[in-house]
Amino acid sequence: MNYNVAGLLKECSGFKSMETIDDIFFVEEMNRQADVFGKVVFIRTDKGIWVSADTVVLIELACGGCLNQFEIQFDINMEEEFFPYIDMKNNSIIHVQPEDQPFRIDADNIISLEEALSQYTFMKIPFSPRCTVQCRGLCVKCGMDLNIHKCDCNTKQIDARWAPLVNLLDSKK
Repeated sequence: MNYNVAGLLKECSGFKSMETIDDIFFVEEMNRQADVFGKVVFIRTDKGIWVSADTVVLIELACGGCLNQFEIQFDINMEEEFFPYIDMKNNSIIHVQPEDQPFRIDADNIISLEEALSQYTFMKIPFSPRCTVQCRGLCVKCGMDLNIHKCDCNTKQIDARWAPLVNLLDSKK
């Protein structure tokens, strides 16, 4: 996922280059690898290179209900500008404000999309991903996977404040 953009940095603003992407990257926040494929367009700007990527990411996650592993696939449309460390015209270092913390083109004129894709992927992952829409999860008492077996545990817990109303319902039956 490293792209040499030295030639593109020598071009004038508006010059485009398109690449395909089919690679594996590491999502640091989740400590997992993910597959990515799609297309990337590099556009020379007045200050750096605009990266526009239309990709599909495939990553394995643990279900938030039953804890089984499953693969999830989703689209990521990334739009970011990468700034060089060195100005190729006068060979000077380009300083950027630390609070901006932009994505940078390294000193060898290489753009690495791994960090950007890692951040976009982490933001796209659901808070509690489910393996299926119908996932029933685990029994809160015995821990049995309710997608595979039905347990005999009585998991109905009644708040003591509502107990008189439950008794009222039972007397109507």
